[in-house]
Amino acid sequence: MKRLITGGAGFIGSNAVWRSLDRGEEVVVIDNLSRRGAQVNLAWLTSHPNAKALSFHKVDIRDDRAVSEVFNEHPDVERRTGATGSATHHSAFPRHTLWTSIHHMDVRRVPPISTP
Repeated sequence: MKRLITGGAGFIGSNAVWRSLDRGEEVVVIDNLSRRGAQVNLAWLTSHPNAKALSFHKVDIRDDRAVSEVFNEHPDVERRTGATGSATHHSAFPRHTLWTSIHHMDVRRVPPISTP
């Protein structure tokens, strides 16, 4: 099986990638590396014994064209969704977090967001 994990260089995503590699799966990772520690997590993933099964794409999930290119390059992936998982990120960037979480879903109306 080939998995697509968005945010795969974040804390939650990198652990999901590692476990998938442990199971012998091929993994396609999309991440824009904008979070602190993402490069360290990516380096850790490339040290996995099955790292040859890892395909990394530095892409922002909000970039439809770039995401489509990844899907075209890997048409056989099992699509997964991702969301910004850090509580600090949720607090600091609520609009970005919501946008990332709903983007590429069939959402007709986004409710208003209020922030303190």
